[in-house]
Amino acid sequence: MPVARVTALPPLEITRFSPPRSEPLPRVVLVHGAMDRARSFRQMARLLAPLEVIAYDRRGYNDSPAAPAGFGVRGHVSDLAGLVAERPSLVFGHSIGGTYALALALGPDRPETLIGVSVFEAPLPDTEWWGGWDADRAAVARGDFSDGWAAGVAKTFMVQLLGERGWESLPERTKQARLRDGRAFVTEIAQLAEGYLNLPLERLDLPLQAGVSEASPKRHLRGATRLMERLSGNYYCVIGSGHGAHLAKPAALAEAVRHFWQALAN
Repeated sequence: MPVARVTALPPLEITRFSPPRSEPLPRVVLVHGAMDRARSFRQMARLLAPLEVIAYDRRGYNDSPAAPAGFGVRGHVSDLAGLVAERPSLVFGHSIGGTYALALALGPDRPETLIGVSVFEAPLPDTEWWGGWDADRAAVARGDFSDGWAAGVAKTFMVQLLGERGWESLPERTKQARLRDGRAFVTEIAQLAEGYLNLPLERLDLPLQAGVSEASPKRHLRGATRLMERLSGNYYCVIGSGHGAHLAKPAALAEAVRHFWQALAN
C-alpha cells in the first residue's frame, strides 16, 4: 500500500501517494469538488494502488493558500494544468473537479501529458444548478461580497449536508476551516453559473469516462446526462450511493478508474 506524504508546493497543498516502481507510468490526479478537500480521496487513492496517485487541496480550500483577488474557475483550471504538465496523467474529477478536468481537456493550453479524463457528476455551465441564495449572482462571480456572507453560505451548505447536530459536533478548528472555504465556494459556483467556463464538448478528442450514482439528486445528474447525450465514452453507475460516492463507495470508483487507466496505459 502506498504511503501518503503531504508536501507543500506553493501555491497548492499536494498529497502524493507514491508506490515504488521500476518504470514510469501515467499517474492519476484526483480533483475534489466544492467544499471538499484532498483527504476525502484517501481511501479511493489507497484502493488504486499500485498506481501512482496525487490529490491536492484546490486553491482557497483547506490547507492550500487563500485565493488572491480575481482568482476563479479559470485559475483552478490553470492550477490543474500545472500539475498535469509534470508527467503523463489521467485526471479524475469529482463534481466541480470534473468540470475543471473537462475544461482542461477542451482548453487551448491543454498539456500533451493529459491522456484522458474521468468525471463523476460534473456540473456543466449550460445546466442550471445555482443555489437559491439571496444574492446577485453576477456580483458574487466578480467577488463583490463579504467574507462573512460567504462563510454563512458555507455553514448553510455544511448544515444541509451534516445536519445541525453533525455540524455542531465538529471540532471548532474544523468548523473554522470550513467557513474559510466559503469565499472559494461561492466564487466558483457563481462563475460556473455565469458561464465563465466555455466547454465546447463536441471538440473533446481525448478518452472520456463519466460516472453517476444511483441516488443522487437530479441537479447532480444533469451534467452527466448532458455528456451522455453529446459524447461517446465509458459510462458507469455506482449502486447504493449518492453524490458523495468517493466517500461512501470508494472501491467502486477506484475500480472504474483503474479499468479506465489500464485501457489507456495499454
